[in-house]
Amino acid sequence: MKTYLNQLVLKFQSILRKIVLFLPILLVNSFGLIGFFMFLPRSVVYYEYALVLGCILFFKRPVYAFMVFMFIFLLDLLNLFSSSYLFSIGEFLSNLVYASLFSLSIIHVLAFLVLVIYCALVYYTLKRYSPKIKADKTGFLFISLFFYALIFSIDLYNGSSKIVETDKIFRFTKKNVSSFLSKEYYYFINQNLYNDKSIPTVLAKSEESATHLLLLNDDSNKQLLVIMESWGLPNDSRFQGIFQKIISSLAIQREFKPYWGQTRFSGSTTAAEMRELVNAKGSYKYFFNLKSAASNFPSVFDKKKAAGYETYGFHSFTGKMFARGNWWYNIGLDHIFFRDDIMAANIVNNNQLDGGTPFPSIKDEQMFDFMLHQTKDNKKKFVYLLTVNTHLPFTENIGDLPGEIFREIAAMPVSAEAKNQMKKVAIELLYFINILKPAEWDDILFVGDHIPPYLRDTDRKYFNAAFVPYLFLTH
Repeated sequence: MKTYLNQLVLKFQSILRKIVLFLPILLVNSFGLIGFFMFLPRSVVYYEYALVLGCILFFKRPVYAFMVFMFIFLLDLLNLFSSSYLFSIGEFLSNLVYASLFSLSIIHVLAFLVLVIYCALVYYTLKRYSPKIKADKTGFLFISLFFYALIFSIDLYNGSSKIVETDKIFRFTKKNVSSFLSKEYYYFINQNLYNDKSIPTVLAKSEESATHLLLLNDDSNKQLLVIMESWGLPNDSRFQGIFQKIISSLAIQREFKPYWGQTRFSGSTTAAEMRELVNAKGSYKYFFNLKSAASNFPSVFDKKKAAGYETYGFHSFTGKMFARGNWWYNIGLDHIFFRDDIMAANIVNNNQLDGGTPFPSIKDEQMFDFMLHQTKDNKKKFVYLLTVNTHLPFTENIGDLPGEIFREIAAMPVSAEAKNQMKKVAIELLYFINILKPAEWDDILFVGDHIPPYLRDTDRKYFNAAFVPYLFLTH
């Protein structure tokens, strides 16, 4: 009996040792596992992390395994951030030069500290358990294979694996349970190896943008285009109907005729500018040293200038961002105004800047007021405003506001960030329309740039992934 109990104890200890070996496997993959519950837009498990486990087996020093982990982890973060904010990996890397213009909040600092602590924990775990893993390579290899086989099986069961039918109904998540991170970099590497990236490419759009459809050939004297940052089209038709009804009611009170529509989008805000201003798709850098009037892609401003309009451009953030202070002139704008111009004129000071996003900018409402004042005496004008205060991540807590539109937003099945951001969109639209005077403006177009790039999948899926709304006001 005593011998039998000893055998059971030894067996139990052996099982515990093997369970302990599972900790490094779980921790190395825990970023994706946590991301699944946080609804991050990435696969739950990337198979490349298995290389870290292989390094533990074949290298004497655990630091090599940690170096491989950090390399994969940084690629993982780069892919996550670029896809979340609607950039390709190449675009995201090229735009990192503008990172110094961002204003980091305490949330960003805390998130960075969490990542640092996570990496430190991974290193500690690899270092501590490396000797135990080497002492039981067979057991560790078996547990590793079992873990990835289980993940692969769950992927098959879920219906998100490429092996199963693509039209199969997902059982518990619409994202891939497992995938290869390297495939996300295949296109990026292929493009940079076989294409001359020193020459940005631009292609004509196959369909007209809202601006080209409604304003390009419009011969009224006073026209306004507003591209609204992160104004998405909700998939909830009931909510969108109520939203349109309330906004339209105000427009009618202001003696405008409202017309609603939607236009296809792709990419980030600069892609939206290329879409609406040039009716093209490609890099805005194409116009760094080339005037659109001399290219195969004349802008809406070129068309208007040829018809005798004076053209204006306004943006609530600095003109250094995406070098708009350069290429905006090259696409036909006569006058441009940015945050720095307004502050230099002592119209707004640092204490009055908007702090709800990572971009310390003029409040869009203040820039709208400045725009109206700056262009009021011009009898034939085409004016463009690009907003920024609704950019994500959105940290401003707007709270409860009176009115049906805000009650409907409060009832949306999305996060607090998404509700606050949508409230800000509504606040701006209501403000803009309320102070517009029919005698001073003939035709006005408000159009979204892209879907709000929320990190949470549940927030993103509330909005249309292919189209953004527009509102056209005329007489």
